[in-house]
Parts: sequence; C-alpha cells; structure tokens
Amino acid sequence: MKAIILAAGRGERMNSSLPKPLHKILGLSLIERVIIPLIKVGIKEIIVVLGYKGKIIEKYLRKKFKDINFQFIYNGEYQKGNGTSFLCGTSLLKEKEKFLLLMADHIYSPTIIERILKEKVPLMVVNSNFDLVNNLEKETKVKINNGYVVDIGKDLKEFDGVDCGIFFLEKNGFNFQKELFEKEVELSYLIKEFLKKEKLKALFINKKEYVFNVNDPESKKLASNYLLNNCGKEEDGMISKIINRRLSKLFTKFLSSYNIEPLTLTIINFLLTIVAAFSFFFSNLLGGLLVQFVSIFDGVDGEIARIKLMSTKFGAYLDSLIDRYSDTIIISAITFSHYLKTNQIWIFFFAFLTIIGSNMSMILKDKEKLLFSKNLISSSLLPLSRDIRLFLITLFSIFNQPFLSLILLSLLTNITTVVRILLIKKIVKEN
Repeated sequence: MKAIILAAGRGERMNSSLPKPLHKILGLSLIERVIIPLIKVGIKEIIVVLGYKGKIIEKYLRKKFKDINFQFIYNGEYQKGNGTSFLCGTSLLKEKEKFLLLMADHIYSPTIIERILKEKVPLMVVNSNFDLVNNLEKETKVKINNGYVVDIGKDLKEFDGVDCGIFFLEKNGFNFQKELFEKEVELSYLIKEFLKKEKLKALFINKKEYVFNVNDPESKKLASNYLLNNCGKEEDGMISKIINRRLSKLFTKFLSSYNIEPLTLTIINFLLTIVAAFSFFFSNLLGGLLVQFVSIFDGVDGEIARIKLMSTKFGAYLDSLIDRYSDTIIISAITFSHYLKTNQIWIFFFAFLTIIGSNMSMILKDKEKLLFSKNLISSSLLPLSRDIRLFLITLFSIFNQPFLSLILLSLLTNITTVVRILLIKKIVKEN
C-alpha cells in the first residue's frame, strides 16, 4: 500500500521561514513523526506533495530515509488549498488503488495506523477528545451518524469530533470535473463531494492515542508537553510516579534534542550502576544517593525511545535483562562492603534471598505477559516494583543501615512472589 503526505503549505502561523514539516518537536521533525509509524507497519512507498521550499524538504527526507521509495511531486498552485495538493498526489496512483492520506503537520500515535490497516472500507480518523485541540474554532469539524461521516467543515454548528488529517481512501472515489479546481479548493470540500456518492467510516482515536494538528507555536507547545507528560509506563511503581518520572523527564527533554540512541543511554545507566555499587565501599550515604540517581536515570532510555518513536521489543527485552544484572551488582556490593566493615556473615544469607526474590518478582511479571498477553495483577495490588526496592535501599543507606534494607527486601520480595503465585492460581482457576 502507498501513502500520500501533503507537505506543500507555507504554514504562515508558525511565524518562521522554515517549512512547517521541518519544525521539530522533542528532536523529531513533524514530517518524520508522520513517516516513522508508516515504516513500522511496512509501508515504504510514500508520495510526498511539496510546494513551499519543497526542495529543502525533499533533500531532508532523502537524507533521513534512504531505504524509502519516495515519489516527490510539486504542486505549483499549493496556495489554492490543500485540495489541489491532494489531487496532485492521487495523480500518481492507479485507478481503484487504495492509499493512506496524511498531513505533514498532524502528528499521531503509531497505533492508529495499525488499526487503520485492519479496516477494509474507506475511513477517516476522528478525534472526540477536545483536550488535545489547541483551538477548536479553527479546526475542521466532523458530523457522525451511525458510525459514518455525514458532514465536514470548519463552520459546523453541531459536530461529534474533529478531523485528524488521516484517511484510508480509494482513488476512484475522487473523479471530479476539472473545472471544479480552477478556484481555491480545500480537502474538506473534496470530502464533502465524496460523501454525496460514497460512505466514509469514522474511526475514533481511543483514550491512549493522540493526534495533534501543529499549525502554530501554541499547538506545537501543546503537543510537546503532551508527549513529554505521557512518556512513562502504565506499570510504573509509586516512587516512579511521585519522584522518578518528574526528574527523568527533565533529562529526557534535554537529551531529546541530540541524536542519542536509547541503547546508548541504557549502557550509560549500567555504567552508573557500577559506580553506585562500588561507592558503598567508601560511603553508604554516597552509595544510597547514587542508587536513587540510577533509578531516576533508568527511565530516560525508555522515555527517549517512546518520544522519538524508537521503541522496539528487543530494546525492552535488553533493558529488562540489564536491570537484573544491575540489581544483582548493587546488592552484591552492599553485601561485601558491609561484611568488610562489620564482619557480619549473615548478610550473605539475606543478600542471597533478596537477589532471588527480586529476580523472581520480575520473572513472574514477564511470564504473566508471555502467557496472558498482560499482567493480571496490578502494581497497586503488589506494590514492590523495582523503583520501590531501590528507593528502600537508598533510604536505609542514608541512615547507614544497608543490612536492614536487605533483611526487609529479602522478606518482602519473597512474600510478594508467593502471593503473586497464589493470586495467579486463583485467577486462572476462576477463568
């Protein structure tokens, strides 16, 4: 399947000479945020309709996406409206060819494209969450009846949502008389004409998805803040939600402007873990504080990956594996440093139990996802996630009691493991 991206407009409301598709949000240009989700679902034939400073955009995309089969077409009359750009793009398609249509200034959740590809009928994506809309008055509104679009336009008095600038269409539905386009033509007008003879299904974005029409500095800021504020994980523990994410997002916001791979940040955090672990041989206070810093910085690689659309299953797998090594290194360092200072051999027993309990806690959670496609037991029910375990180590180390932290963790982690097993048994038996 091919995708058409309309990127011809000047974008005067951005108050910049830079072409609007090249404006960046948290390190990625708007048009990159449109293209990357297409690539992830296997779409590599992309038609880009250009106009204002089109050569700059074309050069940028050819450099960024060398493996993509781009077709660039220039609309010399882009000032007449995005409807003319739409017709330029469809001129490169075969009759009855199905295609995706997207706007270069509308950024969106990648899951939306995945949902569209499961559909077989023409549709448009509609947003009914007006909290994501910067200026509702200027947006193109949509009226829905029985799941289908019945009207579209900026001046609608009654509407059920706003146009997201994402469509799944078929070329033969847009065979209009040429005389129609000797004046200014907007895409919404063409859609209205389409609705006179064809049906267009409405696909609403869900609560976890987003679409932003970035057409001025205010909407750009709204989109940036939303992405930053929602780059955490649903399974975050209490300490992550209250403390860690608030601080890690400061690092993420700064680092997103640089070309840093999430894997690089994962490795950096692992090296910081080693430094934190060996700090216990010199000072429990220093070691404890560095452990909490590691816990905070541990979220940055995932946040960068989600914000810059770089998340992969292997990345999540590797991050989880390195966390297991990191926890073992920290607990081992606490154990040996305390033994050298006090000669209390019992600390090895509690360290062993803590390592077993911590690792089993994560193994069981991963096993749940593997067997049931999700975690059946929420973090609020068994609140002993990794962020809480590291925080307890920090807290006890500040008061120079690392041995007590291992005693407590050895009990809590293993009790949690037993309780999780019993709860899973009960849930599976009931189902």
